[in-house]
Order: sequence, then structure tokens, then C-alpha cells
Amino acid sequence: MSLPFDISRVPDELWSIIFELCDISDYPRLSRCRKLFYSIVMPKLYAAVVLGTANSFSAFCSCSAKDLVLPRIVTLVLGKNVRLTGSLITQPVRSASQELVRIFVFLPRCSALSSLSLFWLHIPPGFASVIGSLPALASLSLVDCNVTSDTAFGSSALLLFQLELRRLRWHGTRQDYAIAFNCHLLKTLVIDWWVGAERLFDSQHHFPLLLESLTLVSCITRVEVMEVEVHRSLQAAEGYIAVSQLHSRSVVSSLHHLMVAHVPFDFLQSLRCPCTGLTHLTLTDDSVDPDILIDDLPLLPAVEFLCVNLPFWLTEVFLRIAECAPCLDTLEVLWTGRMDPTLLVLGTFPSIVHLYKNIRNVSFTGEEDREVLGFSSLSAIGMEKSPALAVFRVGGKVWLRD
Repeated sequence: MSLPFDISRVPDELWSIIFELCDISDYPRLSRCRKLFYSIVMPKLYAAVVLGTANSFSAFCSCSAKDLVLPRIVTLVLGKNVRLTGSLITQPVRSASQELVRIFVFLPRCSALSSLSLFWLHIPPGFASVIGSLPALASLSLVDCNVTSDTAFGSSALLLFQLELRRLRWHGTRQDYAIAFNCHLLKTLVIDWWVGAERLFDSQHHFPLLLESLTLVSCITRVEVMEVEVHRSLQAAEGYIAVSQLHSRSVVSSLHHLMVAHVPFDFLQSLRCPCTGLTHLTLTDDSVDPDILIDDLPLLPAVEFLCVNLPFWLTEVFLRIAECAPCLDTLEVLWTGRMDPTLLVLGTFPSIVHLYKNIRNVSFTGEEDREVLGFSSLSAIGMEKSPALAVFRVGGKVWLRD
């Protein structure tokens, strides 16, 4: 059947937009229709490949037209329980592969690869040199992997913009922070924060100064928590200030480009000077001691969003926050205490909310306060004169500006 128009006159850009509306399962059939269609859909078809294991990747490369396919792969995910919307392949998860080295034959041919994620795999020696040979690689994620040798990374400097290192098991010297220190172009970092990590920092070893987003995932064990508490008790018994070893050294001289941080409070205490560009701060501790918050909260001159977990109410905490974060726009307090904070919040916060000159959203919620139970006016709780406040929430009740 002839078409009512000459499809050769349709621009490639328009075909590309049309094919984006098609399901990815239609791409193989489209690629067999015309050479033009093949050249357009093939990069889309193999842009994201998700496989259960390294062996799956080897089999995929062996049975495919690898000289055509591998240079087109942009995102590659290998490992356990991985899902990626719009990916070409999602294979059943099998046991973690012990032979990641098999992919070394094929991986250097992925010249367009920009994102590599490995889960539940064994990282062999020489891994850094392999990923260092990928010219377009900008994002690397290693989660729940075994690092089998000290030579897996060595002292290689990786030209990455995004790096995630979580729950890695090291069979030699732990290198997660050394890797991060050597990624000088890094802008986004997700990494475990463990007892003693602060001792790795000095004037020559620190987070990349271009870092914009930092997430420290606490992996402190119960034994490590007990060691810290014993250390605090011994200091107190000897008449010294009870300060944890976690706070004894400065972590980095400056992080001027840091804008988003999800970090435990002890990391914030370790900073030598304020992060002048930080705008979004989430304290990831299960519960922050209000007394420590009052004494040690640093200046946060540009912070607009602050989230913190508190076990009980102290008015001085919110006076301190107002003093240290003058640009605060949104305050989220996750209530971890057993008592209902409603009466305390409504009885105290209206009298100090005027100190928050720019705040528009305030929220005090617990783990069970997911649903909004009702709305009312700010004038009902005496906060209608607050200069900028628009939304005030305690539990499931919300008050709005008229």
C-alpha cells in the first residue's frame, strides 16, 4: 500500500519525536522497515540496558551485533533487584556473579556509556583502569558490592560528575573516601558515613570543592555507637567536655559550591567554616539531641529548607534555628517522641514565629501523620500576622493563610 505522501521528505527530527511516542517493544519492528528508521530507533533501543548479572551482560554481548550495539549503550545497570523504566532488557535476578572480569572484554567498547550502576557484584583488580577508559562516563554507582582487592581502584583519578558508593564490603583497605577525594570534578556524591571517617580528612584530603549535592548514609553499627558513648562517659568522668571523637577534627576547610546536603549532625559539626552556598539541608540522624543542636548548630546563611528529627520540644532549639538560618523558607520537624506535640507547638511557636522573617512553610509531623485531617485559618492560632507564613502543619491538621 502506497502512502499519500513521500516519507523521505519528513525530517529525521520529526521521526525521532514520533518514535518517542511508541512503546519500546515496537522498536525492533520499526528498525526492520527502513534504513532511516533503523538509524533513528537503534540508539533509543539500546540506550538503557538492565541485566541481572555480569554473566547476563556477557551473554547479551555474545549473541548481539556487538559492534553496532555496544557503542550505542548510554546507561548500563548490572546486578540484583534493578528496574529502569523504558529499558530494553530486564532479566531475572540470579546469584551475584563472581566473574565481573568477563565484561572487561566488552565494556571498553561502550564508547557512549555515561552511566554505570553495579549491584551485588564482585569488583576485581584493575577496575578503575577499565572504567577510566570510558570517555563519556559521568556517573558511577556501586551498591552492595564486594571489592576484592586493594588494586581495584588504586590512586586513579576518575573524571566523574556523580558517584554513589553504598554498603560496599572491602576485602582490603577501605577506599571509599579516597575514591571520592580523587574525583575532582564531582558534583553529586552519595557515600556511607561511618565511625572514624572524619579521621581521613586533612588539608590535602577532602571532598571535591565543586561538590553541589552531598548525601552521607549512616552505617554506624550498635557496637560503634556503644564505643562512642563509652568514650563520652570516660571524658565526662575525667572532668573533660563530653565530646565524641566524631567531632574532634574538621572535615574540610570549605565547600563553597555545596547546595544540597543530606548528612548526620556530627558531619555538620565537623565543618571548619559555614557552607555559604548551602540551600537545602536534611539532618539524617534518627533523632538529634536538642541540647546539642542548641550548642553546636553552625551558621547556615543561605539555607532555605531544613529538615530535622527531634525527640522532644525545647523552645530554645527554634530560637537557635531562627538565629542561624535567617533565610529559612521551609522548616520540617519530624517528631520522634511519644507525646503528641500539638499543645506544645501551638502554645509556644506563635510567640516566636515572627523571628522567622522569610518562612512560608512550617511542619511538625510524626511517622503516622501522613494524611491531612483538616484545614483552618492561621488567624485561629494567632499567626496571621507572621510576615510570610502561608502553611503551618502539626500532625494531620493544617492552617492556611486567608
